[in-house]
Amino acid sequence: MEDNDKQILIFVRPPKEISRRIYKLNKLLSSKFHNSYMSHVPFEWESHLMVYLSPMPNHNLNSILQESQQIVAQTRSFTVKLGGFEIAAGNYLVIAIDKESAPRLHQLHDNLVNRFTSLRGKGINPKYLEKWAIFSDKEKIRIKDTGIPYPYEPHLSVAKLLPEELNSAMSLIKDNSFSGESFLARELIVSQQSDNVATDWSTPGIFKFDSSS
Repeated sequence: MEDNDKQILIFVRPPKEISRRIYKLNKLLSSKFHNSYMSHVPFEWESHLMVYLSPMPNHNLNSILQESQQIVAQTRSFTVKLGGFEIAAGNYLVIAIDKESAPRLHQLHDNLVNRFTSLRGKGINPKYLEKWAIFSDKEKIRIKDTGIPYPYEPHLSVAKLLPEELNSAMSLIKDNSFSGESFLARELIVSQQSDNVATDWSTPGIFKFDSSS
């Protein structure tokens, strides 16, 4: 990342009960495997449904908040239906989002990407710079355009494990499925990482979706 860039995470917060259950699974997997995932959001540990994640120039924060607020004002609150456990890019074990709900999140993500194009700057997450040589040309373009190397797929992360541990981990938690459960997305949260502190985040913006019928 460039010197004045800070990581911006924009997400939907699931209910506390769902977050609590995911946390229990995270702790269980940490006791059995090499789990390196922690949910770094600006609250007590809780899960989050990421909609946008990228380094952004700090001087553009007000514009980022304004654009986010405008998008949210034009977006009605919607139901997020959960799917089963899946293995995702980067050796993550995640809870998928049901195909009925995914299009709404994809549209929200695309709107943010499009509105942030002129605000992103040239910063790249250091964890991607470290592996730059292994990315394809398509992945490098995607990182520069959206901040991440893979196509956006909405999910709730549970753990990040070693590749050889993933199948065993799936077997361990298979009876704890969230498939078919749902919650109402009421607000979009904009958080910003503090300087050089991975676990320290502020919350410059919380915007409520349109709740009119």
